[in-house]
Amino acid sequence: MGYSVPRNKELMRVFKDLEMVEYLGSGVPRILRKYPRSVFIFTPNFIRIIFLFEKSLDDSQTTLTDQATMQATMQAEKILQFCLEPRSRDEIQSFLGLKNRDYFRKEILNPLIKEGKLSPTIPDKPSSPKQRYIAISENKGNE
Repeated sequence: MGYSVPRNKELMRVFKDLEMVEYLGSGVPRILRKYPRSVFIFTPNFIRIIFLFEKSLDDSQTTLTDQATMQATMQAEKILQFCLEPRSRDEIQSFLGLKNRDYFRKEILNPLIKEGKLSPTIPDKPSSPKQRYIAISENKGNE
């Protein structure tokens, strides 16, 4: 139901000071109202939540680009699993709950293609409406 017993009282105090929770242990419903479910990454041993901020929390070098790059890195594994069969850009964006096409292309799609982890199905026509993307098997060269 989105309620928890805080295990780290100090962290919950910080969330309360940032007005991310009304009272200790109630932040999940508010997170779900503000962010898509794709910010949650579940693994067998932990749950990771990645928050993107509209502006830097301070004047240091923390920027939206840094945060977006970190989220793109965390979402790469989800995308590669989803793209075991060819998927369109729209399908992948929808799967991640992302709306900004430019951000998705620059920060997520293009880096995966450059790293050789994702491949366009029509490489000669990158802007084709029939373009799909498929994950590249890591042991493809070993087969």
